[in-house]
Amino acid sequence: MQLKRGFQIWTVTSLALIALSALADGTVTQIAGTITAKRSGDILALTRGSTVKEGDVITTEKGAYAQIKFSDGMIMTLKPSTQVAIKDQHFSETEPEQDKFTLGLLKGGLRTISGLIGKRGNRDAYKMNTATATIGIRGTVFDVDDCSTTKCTKGTQAKIDDTGTVDTKAKTEASDEIAPAVYVGVHDGEVVVKNDAGELTLSAGQFGIAPANNVVPLQLPGDPGLSQISSLGSSVEGDTYSIQNCR
Repeated sequence: MQLKRGFQIWTVTSLALIALSALADGTVTQIAGTITAKRSGDILALTRGSTVKEGDVITTEKGAYAQIKFSDGMIMTLKPSTQVAIKDQHFSETEPEQDKFTLGLLKGGLRTISGLIGKRGNRDAYKMNTATATIGIRGTVFDVDDCSTTKCTKGTQAKIDDTGTVDTKAKTEASDEIAPAVYVGVHDGEVVVKNDAGELTLSAGQFGIAPANNVVPLQLPGDPGLSQISSLGSSVEGDTYSIQNCR
């Protein structure tokens, strides 16, 4: 009887651990300024090492940024004045066919380095919803800026050092307002930008624009001049890098 009871307790505990491992939670690895998470109606201040969960709405205030690493290896850097909703998440090393990650970009911009989700099993498992299109990610490094809900300009630069301090002296005057739309730039891999009017596939070195949900996404002839994160990956370890056009 004791052995049976012990087996039952072990089984319940094991199932709980398996369920937890299937959640692709993230950890804040770098932070500067005020970052919050709206969770179950509460507003929580995030710090380095904070956990980000499915259902959270993450907000970076003006002049702030955050970098989050998820359990599948994906790294996401949020630019200043950005808000994202972490929707469906599922990652288990033993169930690649069950992979799923859906992110909603509500305003602002970000860069991601894809993890295992979208690179194994279901290639359409990783998606990002924006105001004018849905972006399908297939193992890539890419930037997305929502300039349809947030005014974007080009020409501003602010440096962030290895302590997470923003060097405001490095800023220059902004110029040339960007036309309202969602902009996508691909550094590695491939993304598919799709809405009600059609779809566009972008590969490394290409840029695209989705002006509205009823307008076909179009490839741009070159870099629109939006914010760029000059280094990502090494910056997780604290190296100096810069974010241009901080809002």
